[in-house]
Amino acid sequence: MMRWFYSLTLSICLLIGSAHAGDQTATLFFRDAKNYLEAIAKIKKLPLDQQLEVWRNFLVQYPETFFKEEIQYNLAQLENVLGVKQQTSKELTNTAIFLKAQKYIATHKLSTKDQILLWQQFLMEHPDNKHNEEVRGMMSQLKFSLQKKPSPSNTSNSASDR
Repeated sequence: MMRWFYSLTLSICLLIGSAHAGDQTATLFFRDAKNYLEAIAKIKKLPLDQQLEVWRNFLVQYPETFFKEEIQYNLAQLENVLGVKQQTSKELTNTAIFLKAQKYIATHKLSTKDQILLWQQFLMEHPDNKHNEEVRGMMSQLKFSLQKKPSPSNTSNSASDR
């Protein structure tokens, strides 16, 4: 039954996408369809509670996906089956802010010092974020890596001392 559903979903994706062929919307749609189908394949054998987490993270990572309404509906169904309260928007916002900071670091290729400054600002602006312990751990690793690297001023001084 489920295989049939996945095949049907893929077929529908391809039909809709081909209707927009050559259009930027089609490109975005195909990217979303690929991500969506990969997520489906990933969760097939996971327990329902883990599937719930995968879909929540998917929506945080891809908030503007073409499949948003379908995923939200399926999330609600999973939550009903499991008897789980729906995740609050504050929890989703916490994760979204955290992921946005990580994405900013990656896309702007921040130096170690700048990453530390960004995470310090993150902690100041979001003192109640549920990811703060993880941020503190990353900051410790970044600071440790800075201590291991010789600073440019130390290497130039040692060369002039010779």
